[in-house]
Amino acid sequence: DRGLFMIYFEADCPRAQVRGCAYRGSYEATWFNPRTGEWMQAGTLIASDTCEIALPPFPGEGDWALKLKLAV
Repeated sequence: DRGLFMIYFEADCPRAQVRGCAYRGSYEATWFNPRTGEWMQAGTLIASDTCEIALPPFPGEGDWALKLKLAV
């Protein structure tokens, strides 16, 4: 339903885009640090007219996970 994306990035991977988002959807973004178990707010990301979101830079070195949840 395009309401939730859970994405995992290994260390040193390039910045990414997410495709298949809701048209102009507003997503609450939260980074997860798998080394510490800490969640960090990453703000609100808006999908483009082509249903893509350009992701923000990683908050630090190493592996990271990102949760995108469609705002209701």
